[in-house]
Amino acid sequence: VQYPTGQQNDLLLRKNFLLSILRTYVTHKMFEEPQPVELYSLDMCFRSIEKWGDSDQPVLQQFLGLDLQVLGENDPVLDAQVIKLWHTICTDIGLDQFISIRLAKIGTVASREQFLIDFAHYYSGKERSLCPNCAKALATGPLQLLTCVEEDCQILLKLAPKLESYLDAETKVFYQNLEEYLHILKVPFVWQEYLYPEDMNIYEPLYGEIFLDDKKLG
Repeated sequence: VQYPTGQQNDLLLRKNFLLSILRTYVTHKMFEEPQPVELYSLDMCFRSIEKWGDSDQPVLQQFLGLDLQVLGENDPVLDAQVIKLWHTICTDIGLDQFISIRLAKIGTVASREQFLIDFAHYYSGKERSLCPNCAKALATGPLQLLTCVEEDCQILLKLAPKLESYLDAETKVFYQNLEEYLHILKVPFVWQEYLYPEDMNIYEPLYGEIFLDDKKLG
């Protein structure tokens, strides 16, 4: 971190509470207690923004973060309850008209392995048709190609392998049950095809975000 005075410090600034909550779960042997275990955190977090206003320089932003994790059991009803809680919080503070809940079927770690192999193989030999950013990401983080807005990249993406085709039967049932629970709880949501976390290795089989539409806020 470089301060306005020019001084620099090697600091580790957290962007969320996921690792802290998992460490607490393991350190205090909560896995030996009745499952599931619900944990939450409320504290300051940080994130890097590539561009802010008219400046092209990256900006480090501090914000108040709230996180809720349910650990120790894999049940779509728990996911539905957590999503319902976030929707209720947004409704209580008057943001329900300005948000959309976006969910993604990202499958399991095992099902994604073959998908990533086939996905990278599909683009083999097509590097010249990609934009510079995607051509570079193909070797370091191929999932970045899923969110590129360049026209040539979008054309190639339409014919690329789809992760949903690699889902196993159990995971498909998970999504079906989740949909039913969310409809019962009257939580509006949409499935987002090209929505993925930064680190795919720690999320399965669901990923989501609450999108705030700045245009509706005015």
